[in-house]
Amino acid sequence: MFFNIADIRNSVGDFHLLTSAELRMLINTANINKEQRVELYYSSGASFRYHSTRFMTNSLKDKWLSFHVTEPLQQWLKDKEDEQRFELRVFCECEQKVASQFSFGISGISTKRGDQGRMDLMTGQPPYILTVSIPKNMSSHLTSRKKRSTSSPETCTA
Repeated sequence: MFFNIADIRNSVGDFHLLTSAELRMLINTANINKEQRVELYYSSGASFRYHSTRFMTNSLKDKWLSFHVTEPLQQWLKDKEDEQRFELRVFCECEQKVASQFSFGISGISTKRGDQGRMDLMTGQPPYILTVSIPKNMSSHLTSRKKRSTSSPETCTA
C-alpha cells in the first residue's frame, strides 16, 4: 500500500505536531478457517521493518482493521521521500515450506482480473491513514507566546 507523504506533510506540518496516526483497512470478504495471523511492515529506506501483528477471524468481515502507525509516520515526515509504503503479510512460521495466502479481502485492493479489478478499485474504500495533530498555528515550538501585561505600571495601594 503506497501513500503520498507529501500530502500528509502539507496537512500535518512538522513531525512533532503529529500526535496519533492509524492505518485503516476495510475487510470486505473473509474465509478464514480458524484464525489467521498477519503482520504489518513499513518501508525504511530500501528495506522493510516489522511494525505490528493482528489475528484475523471471520467476525472482522465488513469491519475496519486498524493499526496504530504514529511512529513510522513520524519517521517518514522527517525524511524527504514523498512516497512510502506499508506491507501486510501473512505470518510465516519457520517450518512452513509454502507461503500462506490471505484468507480475507481488503476493500480497494484488488486481486480480481483486469476489468473487474479496475471496477473494484473505483468503487471500493481504499486503505487510508487517519492523522491527529496539533494545528500549525497553535504549536508552541513554532510560535512564541507573549505574556499578558498591563499597558502602564499601575500599582494598587491600600
